[in-house]
Amino acid sequence: EKERRFLSKMLKSEMICFSVLDTFQISVRTVWRPESGNEQRSSLRKGRFAMLLHDTSGRLTTSWTWLKLVKPLYQMGLSVILVDLPGMGKSSINNVSTLSTSVWQSHEGHILCKILDELRVSKCHLVACGHSCSALLRMVKHNPHQMEKEHILH
Repeated sequence: EKERRFLSKMLKSEMICFSVLDTFQISVRTVWRPESGNEQRSSLRKGRFAMLLHDTSGRLTTSWTWLKLVKPLYQMGLSVILVDLPGMGKSSINNVSTLSTSVWQSHEGHILCKILDELRVSKCHLVACGHSCSALLRMVKHNPHQMEKEHILH
């Protein structure tokens, strides 16, 4: 019950839109720590951040996969970013909500970096499972400056 109250009070949803060859509409759910500086829209957020990525196949293919980890990560001092990857959950490409991962996976690192940029997060820890673990390799290869040193892959 305490967890449910925490999530209903703290969990915010927003749609991030940007173009990388196609137009992406990415649904993110966030829980920001007070020190992250949400009110200052022009500057980078402060603090530590974790971006959680669900698998791209099987039954757990939305950001709701990680809901039970939000409060423990928050209590450890992290702001939490839950991402619905393209074509899953509420996310889409060119307003098409059901599509193959092959449409976007080669741009995965760039997509995740755009999400961080839109949220004004300079770098983050990554928690990923299944096929989304490849995102870490792509981000380290193309944008290592946006990655913290510790990550969890399952």
